[in-house]
Amino acid sequence: MTNPLLSKARTALVIGGGVAGPVAALALRKAGIDAQVFEAYRPGTGSRGGPLTLAANGLNALGIVGADIDVAAEGTPTPRMVIHSGSGKVLGTVESDPALPAVTTVPRGRIAEILQARAEAEGIPVVHGKRFEGAVDTGRSVIAQFDDHTTAEADVLIGCDGIRSAVRRLIDPAAPEPRYTGLIGLGGFIEGHGIEGPAVPDTGGAFHMVFGRRAFFGHIGDGTRTGWFANMPYKRLDRDDLRATTYEQWMTRMRTAFADDTGPMLQILDHVTPESFIPPSPLEDLPHVPVWSRGRLALVGDAAHATSPSSGQGASLAAESAVELARSLRDLPIAEAFTAYERGRRARVERVIAEASRTNQSKAAGPLAARFRDALMPFFMSRFATPERTAWQHGYTIEWLPVRQRRIGCDAPLMTPSDPPEAPRPPEPASAPEPGTPGTATPAATTSAATTSATPTPEAPPTAVLPPAPVRRRNPLLVWLIVAPAAAFVAGLAVGFAGNGSGGSGAADEDLFATVKETCATGSSDVRVGDNGNTLSIDRAGAEEMPGATMTQFSCILDELDVPDAVMDRMDNTRALDGYQEAEFDGIAVSWTYHPDDGVNMTFTRAA
Repeated sequence: MTNPLLSKARTALVIGGGVAGPVAALALRKAGIDAQVFEAYRPGTGSRGGPLTLAANGLNALGIVGADIDVAAEGTPTPRMVIHSGSGKVLGTVESDPALPAVTTVPRGRIAEILQARAEAEGIPVVHGKRFEGAVDTGRSVIAQFDDHTTAEADVLIGCDGIRSAVRRLIDPAAPEPRYTGLIGLGGFIEGHGIEGPAVPDTGGAFHMVFGRRAFFGHIGDGTRTGWFANMPYKRLDRDDLRATTYEQWMTRMRTAFADDTGPMLQILDHVTPESFIPPSPLEDLPHVPVWSRGRLALVGDAAHATSPSSGQGASLAAESAVELARSLRDLPIAEAFTAYERGRRARVERVIAEASRTNQSKAAGPLAARFRDALMPFFMSRFATPERTAWQHGYTIEWLPVRQRRIGCDAPLMTPSDPPEAPRPPEPASAPEPGTPGTATPAATTSAATTSATPTPEAPPTAVLPPAPVRRRNPLLVWLIVAPAAAFVAGLAVGFAGNGSGGSGAADEDLFATVKETCATGSSDVRVGDNGNTLSIDRAGAEEMPGATMTQFSCILDELDVPDAVMDRMDNTRALDGYQEAEFDGIAVSWTYHPDDGVNMTFTRAA
C-alpha cells in the first residue's frame, strides 16, 4: 500500500495570519496548492506594535508572491541607520546597498493587514475570530479543530502561529519554550504637530538608534508621525508585574532611564499618549526548535525560528521560510518536502538568532562594557557593516527554482543531484517579538474544507541541500560579545567572527606576557611586562583624563590571553565604586580597578 505522505499536497490549512501565514498561503497558491488562512484575532483587535523594518531579503521574498509593492507603498523608505552613544556621539552610519530593494519601515500591525488583503485579493480565504485548539492526522489528511467545535480538513497543516505556537506543541510536546533575553520592548507611534511645529523633527528616512546609558532607544519620523521603541533591561521576567505596572509608571521609568542621555528620547516621550502607547512585552527568541514537522504538520516563521527584534530580521526570515516551504511542497512529496525545507532553512535562521542574542547583551551593557562598545564600535562598523559583509543576509534571495536546482546564498552555483551533502552547522547553545508586541497572533479557523485540486507537477527526486558553511568562533570575550554584535545589529549582520580554534592561555609559555605585549602593544609604555616576565600591567585603558592604553590594545590582550567568560562577565559588571577586583584562570591571577576618570588598571600575574 502506498504511503500517503509520498504523494504531493494539493490543499493546505495555514494557521496564523501575521506575516508568515499570508505569505505562505500566497506562495502555496503560486505553487498550485489551495490554501486557507485562519487567524484568531478579529480585524483591528490583534497586535499593533511599533515600527517594523523589512530588510532587502524580506522584500525579495515578498516579491516572489507579489506583495512587495503593497508593503513598500505604505511603508517609509529607510535607506540608512544612524547609531549614537548616550552622549550623543555618532558611532556610525549604515547605508543600504542601492543595488538591493530599499529597506522599508512599516507599523507592525499594518503589515499583517496588508498581507491579508493581498491574499484575499488573490482569492485566498482569510477567516478571523476562531482559535486553533488541535489537529488529527488521519494518515490521508489532517483535520484542524477550533474553539467553537468546528473543523477544517486538508492535505497539510502549516503552523504560522508565532513564538507561542499551539501547532509546535502538537508536533512536539517536548518543544522548548521561548527564551527570555533580559530585555522588554515598549513602543508605538506619535502623530501630529505641536503648537510650535512638528512634535519631532523629520529624520529624513534615517532610523536613529541610541545606545543609552541605561536603555536602548530607536526612532524614525517624517515630521508628522514618529515611530519609536525602547528596550529596557528587566532581569527577572514577571508577567504579572508587567501587566500591573501602569502607563504613568512606565513613562516615569523610561524618562528616568534616558534622563542622562543626549537625543530626542524625552521629547518623543513627552508626546506619547495612553492611546498610542504599546504596553511592554518581553523580548524572546527560540534558539533551536528540534522538530519542525511531523506527519502532515509543519512550522513556519516564529513558530519554528523566532529571533529577537535585535536581528531586524524576524519578518524577513518568516517570509523567506514561507516561500521555501511552498516551493518544496510544489516539487516534492509531503514528507520529503518537509525534510528539504528544514534542511534548506535551519542553518541560516539559527545563525541570525544567535547573533541577535549577542546583540541583546550590548543593549544592556554594564558601564565598563558600554565604554568598550562606544570606543570600538566605529572601528567595527567600518570593517563589518559593509555591503560585502552583509550580502549573506541582505542579499539572500529565495529562488522559485525547482528544489533539485536550489541556489544557495547570493552567488553560489546551482546545486545538482550529484553534489554531496555537507553536515549542517551545529545549533547555537541555549543560553529573544518586535518592540512593543503584546504576544503573538493565535490561530483561528473556519468550518469549510480546502479540497480543490491542483495541477500536478512532475515528480522530482529529493536532493541534499547544502547549508551555509560552518562559522568558527573565537572564545568568549568582552569585545566580541559587546562591541562587534552591536555593530552587527545595526547592519542586520551576523558576522560570525572566525577564530583560529586554539584554546588555553598558554600559561606554560615562558615568554607569554612578552609575546602578548609584542602582539598587541609594541612600544607602548602603558602596557608593561615586569618581574622577569611574570606580570603584565595595563594602565589607564579608556580613561577620560590622561588616557593610557587604547581600547584596541586592551581588547587584543584579553583575546590573546583567552580570558574566560566568567571573568569577562565580572569585568563587564564592574562599576566605579566596586574597588579592587581579582580573579584567577589557567594559572594566571588578574586584578583590576575601574573609574571613568582613571579608566581600567589591570595586572596579570603568572602563578609560581
